[in-house]
Amino acid sequence: MSLIDDSEIKEVLDRFVKDFSKQVHFQGVYNSKREIREELKERVLSELRDQHLDLKDKITHLRKSGKEVTTEDLKLMRFSSKLKILKADFCLKNYDVVKKIVDEVKVKLEGLEKENEPS
Repeated sequence: MSLIDDSEIKEVLDRFVKDFSKQVHFQGVYNSKREIREELKERVLSELRDQHLDLKDKITHLRKSGKEVTTEDLKLMRFSSKLKILKADFCLKNYDVVKKIVDEVKVKLEGLEKENEPS
């Protein structure tokens, strides 16, 4: 019997493990499968929040070094509302929307960081 019987949570968890190369281990005592589902959701949401904070830090650093990062900053503004939607309706479609925002901004910022490196 699987600990995760909710197919939508399982889909998101599988994608999360693939995207972040992180395994999810259970610790502690859970009284119900609902508690396990909530723990999994919180772990995914927490990792996405951490990614968001890292990107905000990179934007700040690049802005201080004179790079134009307004577009990326505006894209990240959508993150909070999309994360709230994911929290309310935890499904693969909503996860993909949030992850896409993170990925697009990350790629653009990495390109700007490379421009800052001396040749």
